[in-house]
Amino acid sequence: MRCFSPAGTLLAVVLLSASATAQSWSLLSPTTSPTGRNNHAMCTDTARNVVVLFGGLGSGGDTWEWNGTTWTKMTPATSPPDLGYAGMSFDAARKVCVLFGGRTSSARSAETWEWDGINWKKISTTASPAARYGHAQCYDIVRKVTVVFGGFDTTPYFADTWEYDGINWKQVATTGPIGRIYPNMAYDLTRARSVLFSGYAAGATPSADLQDTWEWNGVSWTEVKVACQPLARWGCGMTYVLGRGVVIYGGQKQVSPNAGTLSDTWSYNGTWSEVRPTNPPSARRLTAMAIDPTTGRPLLFGGSAGASETHTLDLGTFAPAMYEPYGTGCTGTNGTPALGSVDCNAPYINETLTIQLTNVPTSSTPLLIFGLSDTKWGAINLPMDWSFMGFNGCSLQASLDFNVPMSVTGNTATIAVPVPNTAALVGFSFYNQAFVPDSGANPAGGTLSNGVAATVGRR
Repeated sequence: MRCFSPAGTLLAVVLLSASATAQSWSLLSPTTSPTGRNNHAMCTDTARNVVVLFGGLGSGGDTWEWNGTTWTKMTPATSPPDLGYAGMSFDAARKVCVLFGGRTSSARSAETWEWDGINWKKISTTASPAARYGHAQCYDIVRKVTVVFGGFDTTPYFADTWEYDGINWKQVATTGPIGRIYPNMAYDLTRARSVLFSGYAAGATPSADLQDTWEWNGVSWTEVKVACQPLARWGCGMTYVLGRGVVIYGGQKQVSPNAGTLSDTWSYNGTWSEVRPTNPPSARRLTAMAIDPTTGRPLLFGGSAGASETHTLDLGTFAPAMYEPYGTGCTGTNGTPALGSVDCNAPYINETLTIQLTNVPTSSTPLLIFGLSDTKWGAINLPMDWSFMGFNGCSLQASLDFNVPMSVTGNTATIAVPVPNTAALVGFSFYNQAFVPDSGANPAGGTLSNGVAATVGRR
């Protein structure tokens, strides 16, 4: 095995450097604007190239549209009642915004309304979800249905999934995520699935704040379990950015530790990545986000703070990074070595990736393996069972292209790997695994950790 210095470039690749374009939130100053509010609904009308905003409890049930420059208050002949906490999404096949549910000051709603850019129309269906508010809603553009999940009327919170095809509602699932209020959902066009994140579930353990990520493919829900993800929260803003993935902002962390309103920005395309743009809006919950069709950028309005503010997010050249464990290690004298990163770090150019290995014998000096494949090492297929060499139950899961010693303190080994500010590295994938000398573990005197799949990104 060859060695390289962690102070050198990643995998000893020497390429021309290029500076990245920073991501930034911007506070806009439209000539007209809706009054301050939260718990309102927004969606993008891609047929007319506007963002549509409706309601927010106490707003009077008003409707506004954003044309890329300013907000315009609409004057429909009929309108839904003064609602907050409703769901709204754009039905691209029928070119209408679909509004469902919500609550007035005295009642929950089970009504379905459609906005065509001129007027609201109340829709009568033979079946419908029960009255609720604080549910998640999005539009599946491939299957041409509006999807609704969860929400609240009386406890327990709803855990049902419904779809609306423009004619009728149909209940399509009662299993999947646990019941909740104030989750968020957006349709990932690239991956053809609805993505649900977060929410609040009274009585859930270990806390009422939810941190889980689920995907709905039209048949069943699948929970996506990843090593690194945003803090648990409810009431964040969420939208889908073409080619980038789902983007969220803010929300409320109800339970300690870290209780309070949040001001972080994350993206999701199968794994979560923190974006860290400059000039973020103030921390807030119950905001709303949609895509500004004139720019392709996320547009945010209102919330529990900055309630009349309009913000836009320029993702610049942001590309998400990944550092996700896979497979399992084999047991040594101090347990099974576990490889990952410190504080959910991932390899972004012009940053330092700090890698951590736990459950290491104090007298050991582990070697961190860097490989270019998790399926092949030369002519050898991976994973490769090393039991025949005396490494009982151990499997090589990353190709042995480079290795470097790690520093041990107590039973934890670490190494800091600077990632150069090199644009050509963005999207580059590599694999890590750790070899741990351990004379008492097995006849061969060593163990292997789990593997880690990594992709270099750019903030």
